[in-house]
Amino acid sequence: MTQGRDEPAGQHRFNTDLLVNPGDLETARQAFPQTFHVLDHAALRAAFLRYDRPANAAKRRGRMAGLLAIGFGMIALFTAAASPSARWQGILAAVCGLISITVGLGGVLYAGAKRRWLLNRIATERLRQYHFQAFVCRWRAIAASFVSGEAAGAYADEREIGLHRLITRYPGQLDSELTDLLEDESNAQCWLHQQQPLPADDETIPDLEELFVAYRELRIKHQLDYANYKLRSEQNPFAWSLRLQEVIFSYTSLICILVIFAIHLWIAAWLSWVGHAEQLRLLGFDIHVWVIWIAILVLGLRALQEGLRPGREIERYRHYRAGVRAVRDRFDQAQFTAEKLEIMQEMERLSFDEFRNFLRSCNDARFII
Repeated sequence: MTQGRDEPAGQHRFNTDLLVNPGDLETARQAFPQTFHVLDHAALRAAFLRYDRPANAAKRRGRMAGLLAIGFGMIALFTAAASPSARWQGILAAVCGLISITVGLGGVLYAGAKRRWLLNRIATERLRQYHFQAFVCRWRAIAASFVSGEAAGAYADEREIGLHRLITRYPGQLDSELTDLLEDESNAQCWLHQQQPLPADDETIPDLEELFVAYRELRIKHQLDYANYKLRSEQNPFAWSLRLQEVIFSYTSLICILVIFAIHLWIAAWLSWVGHAEQLRLLGFDIHVWVIWIAILVLGLRALQEGLRPGREIERYRHYRAGVRAVRDRFDQAQFTAEKLEIMQEMERLSFDEFRNFLRSCNDARFII
């Protein structure tokens, strides 16, 4: 997601790898003067933002629809469990149940928003992959652009043509690309540039050290930082981080089970003392209704957990982080150009695999109670 303003100190900045935030361009210009013309791609940034903003909006709408599906379902079950005597209570339970089923089983409100989110996210991540795969696949043209202004212009022109060829499919064919990415087990869809052979041992090429440093900082480190951000241990309950979600779901369910256990102990003690539990009530409701309500709350939490999938997301990001760390360490230890380019290829394949796993995980998530 993209931040439209400068963030306070300590807040994570997204998409700095594509230089879309205020100040990113000037920072990159000063840090990588020789490579800046490779990093600066205005048309790609514009295309990225054109899809990134709708993706974020669709994600918010989809999540809200999921919460509504679970919320209406719980209201329906709560009302039905209370054995309503009034007609309007029965109607309320039926209507809320119908809304929950319609939304949760793929109604337009949820399924449409989720699909728009995934389709727009395909566009943004494929643009990101196009940008960084050029470092790996077009390294010869980049090397030539370091020593010749004419070659730099030719590289920019060819890059622009390739970008327009990529986005001509969007948005019309994003749905077919989603299907292909979800079902294709090969890496045939990984590369958006034609791969070039690695340099031979006796081949003389210009110094690519600044290009390698830029790739490390903007690609490898950025991906590692993002994985660390997703795996952060957040104390702020409003941040709703993955780890915090997992803790809330686990402890809330445990507390509900303990409360049910305590209620049953109370019932057992009451039966031992009075001999019957017909009049055992709490806040105007029979005690058995409270037990059912707590069970419904656990069911709702389980449905929310299945929709958000924090446990699965944590494992996915842990796996990706471990892979990126291994790539970073090997990249830092590599001494030869061919070796660094080969590790960069591995990084792009790793990133593509993570992207495909993300799509599959999100596509399978359901908010159904």
